[in-house]
Amino acid sequence: MDTSCSSCCSSSAVGYQVGDSMNEDVVERFAKIKWSNMSLISMRTERREGLDDFVAEIVGLYSEIGTKFELRFVDATYLRLDVDFAFKRCSADAIDSTRCRSESPWKKSLTELNPYDNFASYWHFEIGLVPKGGTINILAKDFTMLEA
Repeated sequence: MDTSCSSCCSSSAVGYQVGDSMNEDVVERFAKIKWSNMSLISMRTERREGLDDFVAEIVGLYSEIGTKFELRFVDATYLRLDVDFAFKRCSADAIDSTRCRSESPWKKSLTELNPYDNFASYWHFEIGLVPKGGTINILAKDFTMLEA
């Protein structure tokens, strides 16, 4: 399967597999994806090899119209959803903004609530939908994005 998608993301962002040498470039790979060209269709959790992943199905809106991608947040440990499904539908399920960072107020608050883990190996991924659509926050070790 060809996982290249030069019009919506860099080749280093799509088709990336966990364990590749780029593991330390999580923020950079996440930022290279043209999120404004994407629409969030569905989301689910999935248990794989004793770990829980958060999986989102996204679809291209413009030059990649109709192309589906599986966005998998690997070894997700916390998930916070604040999604208004009616507004999400009204705005074509469009993604407005994204962010990936090693430190955040949310991650800090989780660390304070859990004295046994500082979540140092986890990244805070945030997906913002078109205003009033909501926000998805995930604390996970990595992500993959593959053409579905």
